[in-house]
Amino acid sequence: MLNLLRMDFYRVFRNKGFYVCLGILIFSNILLFGLLYMLADPSARQFLLEIGGVIKGDFSDLDTFVSNTTILEIYHQGTVGAGFFAVITGVLAALFVCTDFDSGFIKNIIAAHENKWDYILSKCVCLCTVNLLYLVINFGVMLVLNMAFKGFFKPSKPADILFYMLCAWLLISAFSMLTMLICVITRRFAAGVAWAICINSGLVTVILNTGLAIFGLGWITDNTIYMNLFNLPQVFNGTYVLRPVITAIAFFVISVILSKLVLAKKDI
Repeated sequence: MLNLLRMDFYRVFRNKGFYVCLGILIFSNILLFGLLYMLADPSARQFLLEIGGVIKGDFSDLDTFVSNTTILEIYHQGTVGAGFFAVITGVLAALFVCTDFDSGFIKNIIAAHENKWDYILSKCVCLCTVNLLYLVINFGVMLVLNMAFKGFFKPSKPADILFYMLCAWLLISAFSMLTMLICVITRRFAAGVAWAICINSGLVTVILNTGLAIFGLGWITDNTIYMNLFNLPQVFNGTYVLRPVITAIAFFVISVILSKLVLAKKDI
């Protein structure tokens, strides 16, 4: 399995898709930070007016928002909590897994590694590592931007950052495992991308929540990955730790087991 894992790491880091997806996330976070800074900072607003920009509205509420908001809250509200982060990592997971089936390389892998767990667990470790790298790198970009602009947003406590990163990583990795399951079942890149867009973005969850709420059953969607990620707190208070962790682990384990069973039963 270690040889297969080394090969997967080599392939994913040599894949242009890895860097394209990372670049998209970094650009999105930079764009978000830049827009908030331009709108909330008085000197930046004055600069926009001087170069011919038109700004209308009362910015007192926005000024209050910025003064009371931590950099971790901005990071969450920008790409992670809205589902965009999970969509990008889901697309990458679909690309990574489906390439094996599209190219026929899966036959060579299974011939060398008859135990299907080797293939599934190697993909799990590789995708989870990529998710962690993406989370850390993008948050690091936000921290650098915040320091470059003299602490425009309030700093977050180390305990809050560690708690948030752990929960976000588990939830996003659970999304990746679900995407891997769909790819193993369908063996189609288009199906994996469609799943990432519809499920990881929260589109289906929000629609279900709206329909179930009519009958007073909206609480059912509270236990989905997306709702736990969307509502993930940015402050560690010790009272909301178990739900996102248990939800993520449950979906993660079930998806991994089903992926192995499907791979073992379907012809390669």
